[in-house]
Amino acid sequence: MEPASLIPLAEAMPGPAWWFEILLLLTFVLHLLLMNTVLGGTVIVAVHALRKPASEQGPVRDFATRLPTALALAINLGVPPLLFVQVLYGNFFYTSSVIMALWWLGIVGLVMLAYYGLYIFAINHDELGTRRIAVIVLALLLLVATSFVFSNNMTLMLQPERWLAWFERRDGALLNLGDPTLIPRWLHMLVGSIAIGGLALSLFHVRRASWGAPDAAEGIETGLRWFSHATYAQIALGIWFLMALPRDLMLRFMGGDTLATAAFILGLIGTALALLAARARSVALAVGAAVGTVTVMAVMRASLREGYLAPWAQPQPVNFVETSPLVLFLASAVCGVAAIIWMLRLMRSSRKGA
Repeated sequence: MEPASLIPLAEAMPGPAWWFEILLLLTFVLHLLLMNTVLGGTVIVAVHALRKPASEQGPVRDFATRLPTALALAINLGVPPLLFVQVLYGNFFYTSSVIMALWWLGIVGLVMLAYYGLYIFAINHDELGTRRIAVIVLALLLLVATSFVFSNNMTLMLQPERWLAWFERRDGALLNLGDPTLIPRWLHMLVGSIAIGGLALSLFHVRRASWGAPDAAEGIETGLRWFSHATYAQIALGIWFLMALPRDLMLRFMGGDTLATAAFILGLIGTALALLAARARSVALAVGAAVGTVTVMAVMRASLREGYLAPWAQPQPVNFVETSPLVLFLASAVCGVAAIIWMLRLMRSSRKGA
């Protein structure tokens, strides 16, 4: 059977495709920064919980209290890019999701349990005693499992030739384990989240330093150290990921595609700047360089997706003349962001009042 026969026809879009590509990029970067903060931050908190007694976890302990809120925001900001992926690549994304439906639907339970684990750890830290270690480690494992499922689906949707395995295993539990890029891609993202989590820890304590918190300097130093070590490891994993790509796709970043090559070079420059800023103890510059690098990597990710799907491209249906769904969505998004900002301000004011 030809894999192309398994690809459903593309649906028409209520507007130009480039609109949705831009919106996908912007919303994905926002989601990625928050999700990396949560995942990487949980790694840092879990390691400190395992290695140090409760009395020595001050800076990291305070940071842990923000992780449940960050996870809730990350989940909400994860909805828009998921919707835009469905609009642009629904015929690929839905198929891969059905093939691995057992794991994909299980994400809901994994994330909910992880959220409760972070919440319980944050509010009952002292009451839990030594059980706090089991709680935070369990929350971390659930988040790591979620990231692995996502990596499987995001790679499986790009390779229709691997969908044929469904005919040998129709239980909805198929994973893309045969893909040589899966593990390096997943580890690259996982370790990258630790780097972002370290920067988030430093940024959190920069703000606490303005309030005169006595352990803020220690928190800043700890976060920058995590960021630097994780970034060096991520560079090595990035090389592995690049070498694992099919040759034609790897060459896109070596001069084969102007945008992909420019993004690759900018990513290297941004990474170097972030490391230099971390060494100079300039948290603001390191955060700025890291955010820019994450944005560039999102562009590289989009270019790689385009390269993977090029052999399976279908004629794009004529867009609907009616664009009111897009207008309604954008209006709702603006209102939703405004509501979130308002709620965050209320939460901040209540904490100051306490």
